[in-house]
Amino acid sequence: MTLVIKNQRLILSLCLLMLTIYLSGCSNHPIVRQNNNNTFQLVGHIYSKAIDIPSESIITLSLTSMLTEGDIKPHNLDYKFINQKARRTAEFEIKVPKNFYETTEQLGISARVEKNNELLMMSDKIIPLSKKRSDNIVLTVFPN
Repeated sequence: MTLVIKNQRLILSLCLLMLTIYLSGCSNHPIVRQNNNNTFQLVGHIYSKAIDIPSESIITLSLTSMLTEGDIKPHNLDYKFINQKARRTAEFEIKVPKNFYETTEQLGISARVEKNNELLMMSDKIIPLSKKRSDNIVLTVFPN
């Protein structure tokens, strides 16, 4: 009789252990979850047709909230990074606040390239952003 009770306790303990392990996969990790849910990642590259983007130049990506008529609202976000090597393309990966990205209005993106406080290249137009998450953004810059 004591052997049956010990076996039942062992089985019950194993079931509780498996249930605990299974349910721990459903736990809420607020730090990771907050970063994933409150930001949206945009990936792409900047391409220069004419000349190389200089090394040690500052590239500024501007996200702009646009009206449907094509007018630009003053609300925008700027992201800056330094280009390490002189080359025709520069890759970027930025995290945008989800509340900014998921507005009802159309968003656009443009790029500027500066070195020693001098504007070297810039986009000739603001590119509308697609709401599809899989799109790779390509921005073309032209010498100023």
